[in-house]
Amino acid sequence: MKKTFMALAFAGMVSMASAEGYFGLYTLGAQYTVDNGNFASRFGVGVPLALGGALIVTGNAAIILPGGNLSNDGAWKSRYGFGTDLGFISAGGAGALLVRPNILGVVEYNFQNGVSLFGEANIGPAFVTGSGGGGLIGYAIPGFKLGVNFR
Repeated sequence: MKKTFMALAFAGMVSMASAEGYFGLYTLGAQYTVDNGNFASRFGVGVPLALGGALIVTGNAAIILPGGNLSNDGAWKSRYGFGTDLGFISAGGAGALLVRPNILGVVEYNFQNGVSLFGEANIGPAFVTGSGGGGLIGYAIPGFKLGVNFR
């Protein structure tokens, strides 16, 4: 098992060696994507929010695969993949961790200057754990992002 994991890790490092990295901004957050053409690894951090005496910090990680061209000129493209959203909520001395694995679909428009606009929809179950217990809070919790990437 250890050798298999090491082989997969090495293959991933080799495939990412020629990858392109770029930054993006999305609704209430920022992300960094490493794309080698076959798949992309994306890591995001949400803007910390203070709501009703609670502090909320979010983050996400995703693997995104190319879907195809949606237009003849290749400007419109689709992508799909899977990821996990994480959230930490702290209020009144108590804290909770939210975990939401999901599947996602992305539509993006690529400008010729390296900028692209994107919209993402994702859906997945949500689990919470914390000082007051934990468990499943929903089977199909949707999520949406609108943003811009700078290549």
